[in-house]
Amino acid sequence: IIIKKSFVSEANALLLPTTPKLEAVTTIGISNVIMDASQTILAYSVASASGTKSGIYSLDMSARPLIFLTDSGTQLVSDAHDFFSTAKLSFSPSGKEILAVLPSGTGYLLEPRSANQTPQDVTNTSLVVERDWAQQQQARDKKLLDSLPRKLAPIAASYFTNMVPSPDGDKILYNASSSAALDRVTEASTPSVNSTSDHRTIKEGHTYVYDIKEDKNYEIRDGSNKYFWHADDRHLIYADRGKVNVVEFDGGNLTTVYDGPFVDSLVFPWPDGSGIAILSRLSQSVPYNLYRIGLQ
Repeated sequence: IIIKKSFVSEANALLLPTTPKLEAVTTIGISNVIMDASQTILAYSVASASGTKSGIYSLDMSARPLIFLTDSGTQLVSDAHDFFSTAKLSFSPSGKEILAVLPSGTGYLLEPRSANQTPQDVTNTSLVVERDWAQQQQARDKKLLDSLPRKLAPIAASYFTNMVPSPDGDKILYNASSSAALDRVTEASTPSVNSTSDHRTIKEGHTYVYDIKEDKNYEIRDGSNKYFWHADDRHLIYADRGKVNVVEFDGGNLTTVYDGPFVDSLVFPWPDGSGIAILSRLSQSVPYNLYRIGLQ
């Protein structure tokens, strides 16, 4: 924050614990963790000595109250149907489907929130699934662009990629699809409550946050990390070089909330901002599991 006579700056503190609590979410041993676009559902594989427990599972992070009824989450399908524990998983853009592709090339569509008694084999219709998912993504992108101010929409369409709106919808996290100098959206420069420098010149591949209300663009990092919005609309969460960090949306006040063993780049913020899920293990002799870093 810049301290200057007659200059007003906005300060919004996120109070984080100095020693966050780490608690196990699963204990059965998991892998291949993915998260849907809404950041509310995790899906993952379980390869257990018990054939009935092996398969694909999901965890609804938005459930209230969040109670872990088992040591694994909700089992969507077991290896009794096929070797699902070996499948590559991906969410549809809508988050309403999971595509599980086995090493054999067999593909299945799964419902992500409940057990799939008869998994839908889409091996022979994979092109139809790809086309449907592409249309879903196009519809999501169009909806986001249509929600932007009239003068900002063409700029975003030309230079923004991987756009993720903030929880309140007043900011956009994005990667620059090409280098450019961004035109201003507002005709007059209005007094800003944020003293951080505005970066109108963007570099291809770098990560930025565009503040729609203030018509300001902030550079975060070089784009090598995956960033997620915190529920407060003002902070981003990401993993970098063995640490889990929280940073303000303008790139300032970086705070490390976890520095310990975990699978780097795999961080999953809780939708209510109360914690962050990571994939870790406490020793080399035990399997990986989900752990929750408490932020409150």
